[in-house]
Amino acid sequence: MTLEIHRGDDPSLELVRLSRGDGTETLDNVERDRVRIRLHDLPPETPTAVSSGDDLVGSAFRDPDGDLHGASHWQVALSCAGFDDPVFDHWQQHEDRFGGQDLAAGVDLTRQAVTGLSADTDHCWRVRYRDRGLSWSAWSEGEGYRTPQ
Repeated sequence: MTLEIHRGDDPSLELVRLSRGDGTETLDNVERDRVRIRLHDLPPETPTAVSSGDDLVGSAFRDPDGDLHGASHWQVALSCAGFDDPVFDHWQQHEDRFGGQDLAAGVDLTRQAVTGLSADTDHCWRVRYRDRGLSWSAWSEGEGYRTPQ
């Protein structure tokens, strides 16, 4: 792991994780992770609920600093006032490395399938986005929907 400290008008820390491999694969300092945390990082724009059909769909990711989409956090509750005790609470990272593979490759962070909810029941959902500088947006407004029968 390396750590760089950047001073000046835009101070930041940059962490880089290098790999030498494991018991089955030999590597020569291959970069596995890189994250830059800025003191003055602006959070992503607050997403909006776009649709709630088979999947929940949030608006496109937008970040005023130009950071990339790092994660999404989805919650479903029985009412828009009930997010203290959600019936579904899931967050998805842009990357999930395990066994030499990225298990999150191709995942759309603006779309979330929801399973395990009671049928024919009113619910409310919301989403927030995190940039790769680790700043979270505010939660979207709660959006009501009814699960299919």
